[in-house]
Amino acid sequence: MAIILFPSVFAKSYPSECAMFFLATVTPFYAFEQSDTVGRFIVLILAVLSTLSWTLFVDRFLYLKGLKMQVTSFLEFYEMVSGPGDVFSQLKNHHGPLVAVTNAGLTAIAELHQLPPTDLAAQIRRTGIPEGMSTADIDRIDSAMEKQLDLEILEMERHLSTIGTVVSVSPFLGLLGTVWGVMMAFCGMAAKGQPDINSLAPGVSGALLTTVVALLVAIPSVWSYNYLSNKIRHISVEMEGYSAEFLSRVRVASQLDN
Repeated sequence: MAIILFPSVFAKSYPSECAMFFLATVTPFYAFEQSDTVGRFIVLILAVLSTLSWTLFVDRFLYLKGLKMQVTSFLEFYEMVSGPGDVFSQLKNHHGPLVAVTNAGLTAIAELHQLPPTDLAAQIRRTGIPEGMSTADIDRIDSAMEKQLDLEILEMERHLSTIGTVVSVSPFLGLLGTVWGVMMAFCGMAAKGQPDINSLAPGVSGALLTTVVALLVAIPSVWSYNYLSNKIRHISVEMEGYSAEFLSRVRVASQLDN
């Protein structure tokens, strides 16, 4: 472990070609060793950001995977039922965001008829959707379902902005570390009063390390952000399509003439 963390010490103790080859293969560790306090601090910050980004990605990936299964299961159930009344009567057997959206519509209908949602659900099972609802009533139901749909989408997008922040901040932190390290390397060379590539190179390598680490953080974060955004968009489209289709069936069931 000491050899890996402090390769320059190993190279000085064993100045052979083998040692120099080993030094070249562990350049990042060597560069970290040559970094000053600011450079090392930035590398540690980037490591924390990388850990945070991957943790949030795994969390959102598993969440969206489960959510997709719930949405698919509910849509398959919806395709098999004959009308909104059957959907309302069997909501308790299902879970997921579409259940919440449908419940929002049921609650809106119950408020229009001044009934508790449970009583309305029982009535719908017996006689179907109440007839004669006006355009304003349908708009109110639509508004309630859209509001709940927006809340479900916001929940899907939770933590996505944090990953986006990691994508945006990481390259700038890397650039800051590189500029700082190069500046300090040239200041050190100027203090010696003569140009010396041997004294300049270690400082520059330490400075460039922050940019390398920043790219290693930002590139996977960009991929994870785009991947999650694409998944959310597909699920959102399915949910919005269901909401529009369900509302249309409610309109027909209530015998509303547009």
